[in-house]
Amino acid sequence: MNFEGTMRHFRSLKEGELSLIANKSHNRLLVMVETAEEANIYDTDPDEPGPADIFDNLHQKWNQTIEGSGINLAVLSYDNRMVREMEPDAVLRKIEKDVKRLADLMEIDGKDVGVMICSIEISNLCFKNGLDFINVLVANKSDKRPRKAFPLRLPFDSEFAYTNSVPTWMYIKAGASKDDGAGVNLLGFVVRAGYVLFHRQTEGSIYKRMRDYHRGKYGKLKIVQNLKQFDSMLAELKSKKYVSIDTETDNLNRINNTMLAIQFAAVKNRKDIPVMWVLPGEHSETPWVSKTLKIIKAKLRRFFEIEAKHQIHVYQNAKFDIHQFMSFLKIRWYSARIYDVSAGSFTLEENQKFMKPLKVSAYSLEHIERTMEYERPPELVIKKSDRGKMASFSMQEIADYGVIDVLTPLFIMFEQIAIAKNRGYPKFLTFMTRQMGVMIYVMTEMEHNGIAVDIEYLKEIASPIGPLAQRIRETANSLALTKAGQLANKMLLEKSSYQARGLFGRAKEPQLWNIRDNKHLQLLFFDILKLQPLAFKKDESGSLNAKFKKVYRHTPEVKVFTSYEKLMKLKSAFANAIYKYMINHPDMRHDHRLRPIFGYLGVLTGRSSTTSPSTQQIPTHGPDAKIIKKQFKVIKYRVQLKSDYGAHEVRVSGNITKDPAICNAVDQVNAAFMKFRLASTTEDILKAVSELVDLHCANYFTFFEVKIDKKDPRRQDAKAAVFAVTYGSMAKSIGDKMLTEALFALEDKLVKAANATEDKDKLSEKEVKKIKKEIRFMRSEEGQQFYFQKAKDLLEVLYKKWSVLTKFIEKEQGKAATNNVVFGPHGRPRHLWGYLHFDKFVHFAMNRRVFNSEGQGYASDYGYTSIYLAKKLNWELFERRGYHVDILKTNAVHDSSFNDLDFRFLPLAVYLQEASMIGETERYYYEHFGIKPTTDYGFDMEIGISEDDMIGWSGRYEGGKDNLVDIIRSIGPRTGYNDQVIESVVKDAQLLGKLRLEELRSKHPNRATLREQHIYDRIVPRLNCFKDISVNDNKKNKIQRKAA
Repeated sequence: MNFEGTMRHFRSLKEGELSLIANKSHNRLLVMVETAEEANIYDTDPDEPGPADIFDNLHQKWNQTIEGSGINLAVLSYDNRMVREMEPDAVLRKIEKDVKRLADLMEIDGKDVGVMICSIEISNLCFKNGLDFINVLVANKSDKRPRKAFPLRLPFDSEFAYTNSVPTWMYIKAGASKDDGAGVNLLGFVVRAGYVLFHRQTEGSIYKRMRDYHRGKYGKLKIVQNLKQFDSMLAELKSKKYVSIDTETDNLNRINNTMLAIQFAAVKNRKDIPVMWVLPGEHSETPWVSKTLKIIKAKLRRFFEIEAKHQIHVYQNAKFDIHQFMSFLKIRWYSARIYDVSAGSFTLEENQKFMKPLKVSAYSLEHIERTMEYERPPELVIKKSDRGKMASFSMQEIADYGVIDVLTPLFIMFEQIAIAKNRGYPKFLTFMTRQMGVMIYVMTEMEHNGIAVDIEYLKEIASPIGPLAQRIRETANSLALTKAGQLANKMLLEKSSYQARGLFGRAKEPQLWNIRDNKHLQLLFFDILKLQPLAFKKDESGSLNAKFKKVYRHTPEVKVFTSYEKLMKLKSAFANAIYKYMINHPDMRHDHRLRPIFGYLGVLTGRSSTTSPSTQQIPTHGPDAKIIKKQFKVIKYRVQLKSDYGAHEVRVSGNITKDPAICNAVDQVNAAFMKFRLASTTEDILKAVSELVDLHCANYFTFFEVKIDKKDPRRQDAKAAVFAVTYGSMAKSIGDKMLTEALFALEDKLVKAANATEDKDKLSEKEVKKIKKEIRFMRSEEGQQFYFQKAKDLLEVLYKKWSVLTKFIEKEQGKAATNNVVFGPHGRPRHLWGYLHFDKFVHFAMNRRVFNSEGQGYASDYGYTSIYLAKKLNWELFERRGYHVDILKTNAVHDSSFNDLDFRFLPLAVYLQEASMIGETERYYYEHFGIKPTTDYGFDMEIGISEDDMIGWSGRYEGGKDNLVDIIRSIGPRTGYNDQVIESVVKDAQLLGKLRLEELRSKHPNRATLREQHIYDRIVPRLNCFKDISVNDNKKNKIQRKAA
């Protein structure tokens, strides 16, 4: 028997192989059971890392983190044939027999043995929904729990502990593609399965709490039948701290839906007995007449907007339910803290997106319930698949089903909090409700408001006979008409049955060559033009990938083909797809506002995503991008306000690490911008403009003590190096990027000179020779080595100048390698299980992700929080006091946000936006997370009617180029408002501009002084945007909002 502490093949079995790590002093045993077409043998080779090293690392991890005597590790690898040929019970008995034989041989007591099933085939064959119960302790046959309540059990009683976990094949390999090596991210489930086996306890369980409900220990579920009962329910809910909520609706639409019922379960604390209520809505059995329902809606609206301020509201998929409250109750603000159990599951292990091969819905309520030892009663009339036809069920049936949808999330929340505490995760509940809940609410708000789209223009560019389609046809035709294109067509004709001369003379040559045919493209580029493939497809044909198009970009045919592909993508992804949603989707076709689905479960760093359709991939630069962006146009009387944080991730890096070099550079940028904003005379403004500092130029000065401007190519070197450090790039990749960019720049310069029409673009013969010499050098091995050394030198300087940042990153990487998790400054976890893998490139990837996750996740979260705080500031200062401010939050892309607003509110929106992005957000993170930035964050804003024609705001309300007053006068006439209204908006800008100058000159320049009552009383009554809108009768505003 091997006692070296590394994995060795121990013996061959009739149906498989047994590999083992053993130690004489260890008296516990963990057996991992896998299946493969041919049973695997694992032997650690010190000279060649391989899968056995993963088991060595797991063995070490368990022995370091599980209290008690040492653990031995065995891998029992069976042939798949055994599983296919044996009955389920026989498979489990075979495993039991082989494990017992090994335990007896090692003289290990059965109570100290754990069996981890790491095989999809065994889990699915031997247990119903086996992998839905991943990492759940399997019950013995004689377990006292009813089988229907806990079906995960063995067909016999065993001394050993069993659980199902991630199959070994998902993580013993590593690969370049994102699918090949994705399983390494699931090694955390394997680690925690070991904890389950030796603690003999599932990490979280709601079984007992739900058992008590089914036994009637919580009292009767109450269905509200009259107004008195409703008042009792509301009073009871207000007295509790935790309120779990779920809605039952007629369908699954977010916007166009019917509220059938609302379920509530509430407790004061974890041990409290929940009160359970079901409130009928617009169900056929509803007890409410119109007048009573109106009273109920008003009281519920007040509850959600104001009275729930000190509560935590618990949901599963909170977005859907809050959408219903926005529609059914017309709520304007959500005062309670939001806890979503799917978000809780994500926060505890964000890598669950890689579980798709297991065919489980990782973040569904039923899956989370099963991982916490609860199975819904089979006798329930309503199933999850019935959610699209709930109106067909009785109120009692809905209540019996719906109460489980509020009880389980309530109990799951408490279990998740306990799990986080046991793991030592900091600030979990605060992070969940003050960050994740905030993000979810903002996402819901933006989805509900939707993005304004010019439907007629969209229809035009999506049309198969529209101008964009015509451009595509013309581009394709221009390629076919090139000399090479005509030759390709001729060659295809020669191979075809085409006859040049027909019965009536020479026939017109048909066009056989097709730009959409890959074989025809291969013929054109590789056979006729003789271009060398730079990569190959699986069928061994040359790839026309991005590198090919970049390298051969000056070949006329490649240039035309690249334009064609760009236009095709623009039309299919951002015209056709969006138009299809707009005319077919029930949540969009009624008002022609685009409502993508915002998500976060698929983005591991903490950033958001949008689907159906994606609005975060819309191109932003170039003339073709404007074709698409033009569709995002607000209606009459309205404007768009876009804001984003300036150089946000660099500033975040400085504030997280407290690196003085970064912070000093940022302070320099901020000081110059402050001087510009405070300048009072034309002369001072012009001088301040000349002294404005670009952050990347400031960083370059930090590195080399050389001043450069934004046009200097060395700025790109500084930018590349900064992002290389924060994203963990290596010197070679940086050198390759610098070389490529420099090479392409020189090639472009030559081409531009050859076709120059202006003297400034022309080059002398001497200059051309010099550039060609430089290009030859760059393409040589010496050139590659030169740029590699240049990157090393740049990184060396950066590491020296940014020593605090680099030491911080190295320290975090060390912690991540040990603990397999790092935390953002506000407590967002990022689990990095790939450190347990044998592949060094997987380790490099983990190192890159450490600070990338901490910085990028925090930067994105900061952006969402600023959107939330802008809404909150508007609510507290205006909406709650009876002033309606017509500003709609519509979209977000990482740290940028978009607003659709009545033009009259533009000055106020600019003021609120800056206040929320800087001062309000800084205070929020200090109050709730104890985070105080070393240096202030920066902002940029743009204003316009449509996204293709936005004007950047300089930061000044008056004076200088692109000040707010000038922008108002420029855009105003295009909104449809008359000159009188436009000038009233100008006066608001001047009034708020003076207030902002007062704030900037004060000791606290980022404080929104409108929060102070005496300033509020001085400013707000004078704002013209409120003067023609009565607090009690804002009919015109409502009409405009409805139209929007």
